[in-house]
Amino acid sequence: MIGIEDGMSTIKNGMITIENYVPEITNGQAAIGVVMMYFVSGLFKLFSNTARAFDVKRMTKLFPPKFSLILVVLAGVLEVIAAGVVGWDIYFDVKTEGKLSPISRYAILALILFTFLATLFLYIYPTPRWRAILSNIATTSALMLLYNITKKSD
Repeated sequence: MIGIEDGMSTIKNGMITIENYVPEITNGQAAIGVVMMYFVSGLFKLFSNTARAFDVKRMTKLFPPKFSLILVVLAGVLEVIAAGVVGWDIYFDVKTEGKLSPISRYAILALILFTFLATLFLYIYPTPRWRAILSNIATTSALMLLYNITKKSD
């Protein structure tokens, strides 16, 4: 194999690779990218009357309004805590040093279960909303990948 390197890219057999153009990202940084959506969503559920009312309205198709409100608030708490646990492990916990601890496994599993249930209750019934379903499948897949990373980082 013939190769020429110029410090920015690599030419191998006439093909330019982009290895040096892509920044190196740690597992922790990737985890933050995935769980940040949950943290922000949870904050909106807890502190934005408009966002909370929107979610409650969607839930009242299946549950009574007061129960829907309780579910939305609990969902917000779950999202903030689970995402916060992962963020804490990455940026503040000295023992984990940028990795994900075993407690992050439980937080990630909780987010996987939450996403599955939210998809089931909000996007499949009464009529499937395919874009939202596929988006949640992609997000759940990323969470499953993070779960596997946490198992290997022990």
